[in-house]
Amino acid sequence: MKTIKSYKSHLYCKIYNSSKTMGERIITIGKIFRRIIHTNYVINSAIIPASTIFLPFNMQNNKTTMQTRTNTRSTLRLTFLFLLLTAFSFTLRAQTILEPGDIVFNGYITTDDNNVTQDDEISFILLKDIDVNTSLFLTDFGWTDQGSFQFPDACGANTGSYFDGIIQWTSTSVLYCGTQVTINCKRGLTANTGTVSGITSTFNNPNVYLSLSGDGDQVLMFTGTVSNPDFICGISINRDWETSLDSCDFTSARSILPAAIAGLSPAVFPDAQNASYNCSITIGDTLTLQSALTEIVNWNKDTTTVLPIPSAFQLPLACTFSGCALPVPTIIIEPSSIIICEGNTVSIPLAATNATGYQWQQFVGGQWLNTVDTLPFSGSNDSALTITSMPLLLNGANFRCIVTGAAPPADTSLAITLTVQGLPNIVTQTPARAICEGQNCAFSVSATGQGLTYQWQFDNGNGWTNLTNTPPYSNVTNSGLQIAGSPFSVHLTNYRCIVSGTCSPADTSASVYIFVNQLPNIVTEPTGDSICVGENTSFFVEATGYTLQYRWQMNTGSGFTDLLNGAPFSGVTTDSLILTNPSAIYNGAFFRCIVNGVCNPTDTSAAVLLTVGTIPGSLVLVSGDTTPCEGNQVSYEVAPADPTAVYTWSYPGNDVTFTDSLNTALFDFGENAENGSITIQYENFCGISPVNTFPITVGNADFIRDTVVICPGDSAFIHGNWQTAEGDYAETFTNISGCDSSFITRLNFHPAYTIAIQTGICPGDSAFIYGNWQTIPGIYTASLTTVNGCDSILLTELIQLPVYNEQVTTTICTGDSIFLAGSWQTTAGIYLDSLLSSTGCDSIVNTTLSIVTGDTSSQTLSLCNGDSLFLGGNWQTTAGIYADTLQNINGCDSIVTTTLIILATDSISQSYTICSGDSILLSGSWQTITGIYTDTLQNTNGCDSIIYNNLTVLLTDSIYANIGICTGDSIFLAGSWQTTAGLYTEVYQNQNGCDSIRYTNLQVNSLPVVTLTLPDSAICQPDIPYTLTGEFPTGGNWIGSGVSGNIFNPAALPPGMYTLQYVYTDSNGCNATAADSIVYYICSGIQENEIASIGLYPNPASDYLEIQLPENQTLQQRYEIIDSNGRLLDSGVINTPNNRIDIRTLSDGIYLMKIQIEQEIRTGRFIKIK
Repeated sequence: MKTIKSYKSHLYCKIYNSSKTMGERIITIGKIFRRIIHTNYVINSAIIPASTIFLPFNMQNNKTTMQTRTNTRSTLRLTFLFLLLTAFSFTLRAQTILEPGDIVFNGYITTDDNNVTQDDEISFILLKDIDVNTSLFLTDFGWTDQGSFQFPDACGANTGSYFDGIIQWTSTSVLYCGTQVTINCKRGLTANTGTVSGITSTFNNPNVYLSLSGDGDQVLMFTGTVSNPDFICGISINRDWETSLDSCDFTSARSILPAAIAGLSPAVFPDAQNASYNCSITIGDTLTLQSALTEIVNWNKDTTTVLPIPSAFQLPLACTFSGCALPVPTIIIEPSSIIICEGNTVSIPLAATNATGYQWQQFVGGQWLNTVDTLPFSGSNDSALTITSMPLLLNGANFRCIVTGAAPPADTSLAITLTVQGLPNIVTQTPARAICEGQNCAFSVSATGQGLTYQWQFDNGNGWTNLTNTPPYSNVTNSGLQIAGSPFSVHLTNYRCIVSGTCSPADTSASVYIFVNQLPNIVTEPTGDSICVGENTSFFVEATGYTLQYRWQMNTGSGFTDLLNGAPFSGVTTDSLILTNPSAIYNGAFFRCIVNGVCNPTDTSAAVLLTVGTIPGSLVLVSGDTTPCEGNQVSYEVAPADPTAVYTWSYPGNDVTFTDSLNTALFDFGENAENGSITIQYENFCGISPVNTFPITVGNADFIRDTVVICPGDSAFIHGNWQTAEGDYAETFTNISGCDSSFITRLNFHPAYTIAIQTGICPGDSAFIYGNWQTIPGIYTASLTTVNGCDSILLTELIQLPVYNEQVTTTICTGDSIFLAGSWQTTAGIYLDSLLSSTGCDSIVNTTLSIVTGDTSSQTLSLCNGDSLFLGGNWQTTAGIYADTLQNINGCDSIVTTTLIILATDSISQSYTICSGDSILLSGSWQTITGIYTDTLQNTNGCDSIIYNNLTVLLTDSIYANIGICTGDSIFLAGSWQTTAGLYTEVYQNQNGCDSIRYTNLQVNSLPVVTLTLPDSAICQPDIPYTLTGEFPTGGNWIGSGVSGNIFNPAALPPGMYTLQYVYTDSNGCNATAADSIVYYICSGIQENEIASIGLYPNPASDYLEIQLPENQTLQQRYEIIDSNGRLLDSGVINTPNNRIDIRTLSDGIYLMKIQIEQEIRTGRFIKIK
């Protein structure tokens, strides 16, 4: 048994030569080698680092190191090849991976005599087991702020770094925690265990490496490389660590403390020429010993600079360290079960102490399996397992973590459950719908996911908009959208559903449309018509809808009935009904059209009237007095012509008026009416009638008028009665002409007057009224007589005018004045003024005057930048002090002094891009239009801060295309190959990355019908070149051997049967092919005069050929069969009952049949097939 051992993982892999084949051993070794190239190993006691061990400081050392590295790699390749070929046994030991604090310094000596009796020494203690061939580097180069060592030649010669160097210590056996290692580090390069080699000597002495200075120095321990060191621990000798050190600030006694080993590297000072740990604590675990060894209070210090040094400081220390143990890992925060949305990324963390490794596991198939860092997992070996783009299939999965430490046992976390909630995912949806206008329609989607919500949207060409539950829409937030009584306005409207859920993003259904078959709807009604006998007319309707049918009907008084095509009707089932020369029997008939379509109900037009008129003739007066009296009204009527007639009445005499209505007229014969004639003429759409005249003789009547005037209240005797009221009083009598006459008396009143006036006096005054002085208010009356002798009354009202005695209080401000009591007053007091009122009477005003004073005040106001405040008589926008003069509550000037402070505002610009139909919340609303939207917020000053949102809406496309294919062809549309006509919808992303819709109307065009019958079935040399005909339709292309254009020239071809093809392509690009065969043969042996034909059946034939001879021909005719080369193949006499010849022995091809009938040779060609 051969063993490979790694102290880091404490895992063992055994290869049994007896149980594995050579191939299995090679595979196993290959796996081991893959691990080797990532770790430092020792093979045959030679160290082989996975990365560069060290970058030397001079070219000579560099060459040596590079050569060593090259040789080492060659050795490794040869060794590995040797292992693969022989599968011999071997032993590998890995360098122990060390972390900061796994080793700590416990003493140093700087007092020496250059290794005569004492060398510089440095001592450290292992706080972790290390494997054989574990290497460490120790240096007294200082570490700088730049993250590098102080190298020579960087900033000039003769600097402190020229006295520093590097050594390497390597373990030669397994060493355990608590082991002390003491190194003679200056010249001797020896150790109490392990080996020491010089890597870089000091610049001034090639035999000196770590020359420790008691005046101040440092030692740093690391693994890795100089350019990329992994620090383990450090110690500052007789001085503190620096807080800052430049790479050119050279001194061998200074260094900053690398961050990785802070707290693990004591600074032993002052008076510490030599120092060592006091062994106060030697028993404890790793952390306990680490803490004790790095506490400076636990160190002894010595100032000896001349040998000998006190024995207490001899290294290694006399004390023994025990109880050193690696800490056991412990999980302190367990992972928790997680609920997450599909597609999201989640991290499952835990926290553990003393952890050096993690392995996450998943419970699969009844067992726990390690996860590996392949999608979707990462961090399989970290404290947090990350699952990227969470797949739904991990729903319900269980995970746990195995935490390992520097020492067993490992700690196992609690198992957690992953709950993955699916994204909203639409799995099915209703396709586009075609329905009748007015029918209900529904679109639905089915989706998977949690907490699903639905929002239906529509797009009628203006972008996608959310639907609301307003007619005709309902259930707009359910999985099934309902469209009640689909109006034609939703025709070709696109719909989609946004399905949201607990998880995002939402899923959007494909866009589907509704095709609304419009109901039959008459948009242009027929109009009635009037025609004359012998003329034609028509009625027209215009309707919308699909697959419309028309049915004209007529109603002559007994209801509507369907019309049939026949005189005078035509077009009874079209949108135009034509009547040719309808007779007068159709006068007054009504017509209408009933329109049917794909969808019900039908639509019926308005009924329109047809008037069939005749040419106008003479009129007959049927009523009216032709001898009226003056002053009479007489109604005249003529017999009516037709309903469309327009009548024109006239009368030439004076003082005669009339009003007419169609065939009647009412005449008013005045007192001076004259004799004359009534004329009447009428017109209809067929013409104008002749003028009809009716003579009128007007009888005279007498009219007598008189006027009587009296005073109001008097009476007059008129026509036998006393009258007291104004008006006309008439008396009627018949004159000698027999006409009624009138005597009319007009009664009028003379005017009488009542006049009222008003006059006023002041108290104590008097007024002269109607001959007396009056002092008492009242109404005084006087009676007078007008010029006509009628009484009139004069009324005078006397009133007393008011006087005033007012008490007034007024106030003025200090410094102002007011005019009172005849002077300008400035002091408080009571002032008396005697004035005249507006009526001229004396009035007294007592004014009490008060004096008040003004105010002063100050204030501080703040204003946001960009705002303004009215101060000092102007709108102010800048900081400053402003004074305003105002009025106080007393109306006096008050001065307000304002200190104005201007506060800062902010302005931010940002850009967004969305697709047309999408929306984004800006300026408090969901925006869908390109533009700049502002949001105003308040900053810490309380001032408006404006965010300018520059929104760009990228266009989506809706492309409509008509594509035709031929029957039998297919085209890739809507995700599959299509062969049937229809409207196909595809969603794609345009150049803006926005969803767009392509509508493709696919038409499947029929293939053209192509036929080909060649006029000849066989040709020979004299017939070529042969012009091809017999094709239908013409305009196609010929294909075949020997064909060029429409010429067949088989001159270069061997004799035989050739199939020629004719390909025709129609205007739609569809083509079809027809074929026919023709035989080309050699004409030798066949004479040109042997062309008379015979009948051969069937042709082509496979076994027997029947011969049809001319009438009256008997049997026993001789025949010959000749091939296309003119060779005679068969001959004989036709003597069978049915004229049959056996051709089964012939090869396939075309043959010539010759039959001799009397003195004539008859020929015919036939084709032999299988």
